[in-house]
Amino acid sequence: MSAPNASLLIPSDDTDHQTVALRGCIEGIDHASGAALSNFEQIAACDDYVAIAEDKVQPTYTRAVHLFENGITEAHQEQAYQDFTFVIDAGSTNPSAYANRALLNMRYRNAPDAALADMSAAIDLREDNPRASYFERRAAILLVLAWELKDEAHVHGALEDVRRAQALNPDSRRLTALKDTAADVLRRLHIDAGQDVQKG
Repeated sequence: MSAPNASLLIPSDDTDHQTVALRGCIEGIDHASGAALSNFEQIAACDDYVAIAEDKVQPTYTRAVHLFENGITEAHQEQAYQDFTFVIDAGSTNPSAYANRALLNMRYRNAPDAALADMSAAIDLREDNPRASYFERRAAILLVLAWELKDEAHVHGALEDVRRAQALNPDSRRLTALKDTAADVLRRLHIDAGQDVQKG
């Protein structure tokens, strides 16, 4: 997800310290010179923006998105996770905060159960305007859990999400891969079940 539109967030007083930090964080430029900031300098600007702002929720979300999309160290990803958690705990109803934290739970924390809860929350928050990609992501998480837990019900849940995603975006390239993975997981679960019966 892209950071919020800078023009909607930057205060009119361009000498304000918060403005300088905000421009550095969102636009990635040095306010005084107009020069492009390095990734680490832009992250530092986001840190300043969070530190200076009175209301921390939007600045923290802005930093989380930048770190999520551009962070290059484990510490960056951990900070993104903590920032999304802060925003969620503050009562945010932004589905992207949940969806992005779900990906961090999968990629960096090996926590598929937590990822599933986050993706389900994101889907619920977009009930009036559903996104195919959210159903695809949840399907992928369910398939991981299906294999880890040896639970065929999760495969069927994943396939239901694939059907929902297909209804929203029939041209998605991820659909075939998800269906193939679901079929493979089912096949392997049935093979394992047969072997267990033979052993018994």
